Amino acid sequence: MITYNGIIEYFKEVANKHTQINSFSFGDIDDADLEKITEYPLLHVGITGAQIDERVISYNINIMLIEIIDDKDNQKENEKYALSNTLQIIQDLQTEFLKGSSIVTPNTKLTGNSLSCQPITGNYNNRVVGWNTLITIEGINESEACNIPYYPITAWDKDQPTPPVPRIASNPYTWYSATEKQQTKIQYKGEEFIKEWTPIIDTANLGDFKGAGNSTSSLVYDFKNKGINIKGINPNSFTIAPRTLASNDTFFITIDQITGGSSTIFTLITNSGGLLELNTSSGSFYIKDSAGNVEPIVPRASFTGLNANSPKLNTTDAIITDRPITVCLKIVASKTVHLYYGGKARAEITTTNTITGLGGLVIGNRLNVQAPNVYGNFNIKEFIYTRVSMNVTEINEVLLWLNKR
Repeated sequence: MITYNGIIEYFKEVANKHTQINSFSFGDIDDADLEKITEYPLLHVGITGAQIDERVISYNINIMLIEIIDDKDNQKENEKYALSNTLQIIQDLQTEFLKGSSIVTPNTKLTGNSLSCQPITGNYNNRVVGWNTLITIEGINESEACNIPYYPITAWDKDQPTPPVPRIASNPYTWYSATEKQQTKIQYKGEEFIKEWTPIIDTANLGDFKGAGNSTSSLVYDFKNKGINIKGINPNSFTIAPRTLASNDTFFITIDQITGGSSTIFTLITNSGGLLELNTSSGSFYIKDSAGNVEPIVPRASFTGLNANSPKLNTTDAIITDRPITVCLKIVASKTVHLYYGGKARAEITTTNTITGLGGLVIGNRLNVQAPNVYGNFNIKEFIYTRVSMNVTEINEVLLWLNKR
């Protein structure tokens, strides 16, 4: 594949091998210091544009072949010879890109056989003469999807539950998936509401998620977007039975079809009053504790590309992101929780009450005495819980793995 640097190197090699070209420069001609160039003729090239097609890539190139003449003795005669010699060099360049093989590869060619050349005269105290022409050089576009330098990580194939970080699988963990290949894990109550969501692996003994399924909330499978849609204001719509929360507990949550307004995505709650909520508001994630304290991060973990004044950000039925997003919550200590949301970005909060101890997990909205009418509306696609102590690199590998389509 011919590159920008490759084009420059082609012309530089021509200049070095051509016996009549004594100097070479590239870029904007206004940046070239002609006063400091002592050996002429000068070949100057500037790439002014490029067109990328599915199979070819073309470069628009401005070429100048410049000579300096002596303006003290028979200037007109010197100018005539200089223009003739530099035009012949332009012809050599055309021949090289049409027929040459020692410098230019056969897969690189000049588009069109004719060149329109304009003389250069009367510049720099009438001492600079030569020719200017525009050419287009075309090469094969060898870019392939498999060659894109993405982070070297495989995606969750929605079939075999093998996490990318081996230490997860070597320790107790639980994994729920709502993707198409895992629909047999979803049990229905009647024809509409989901009754239970069974994990695809449960060595941590977390158990089944159980849905209430009543008139104030809906918990249904979104066949189009391959996820469980959790919607409504009913408390305890989707819970796991109480268990002991401990330091290093780590939770990965992949959600999709998030709407505007405010939603409670996930909650950790202990019997002693410890509380941590993962919420969305105005297109951002944030975490807060039982006292309503929000993590000190500005800006928050934004997940939508909408403008800050978009009316969709406050509309509870408007989808404000069109791609699945995975976030991670980790209990670092009894009162410290970290939120990871891509790359090395991280938010953290120190809770007022201890978040470890006997408690439970809630996905979706729950009874909230501070904001009892917070509306939940989103799809959940993946949920992984592990008790292994994961470092930042491992957490980001799982985030990338779950996010990759």
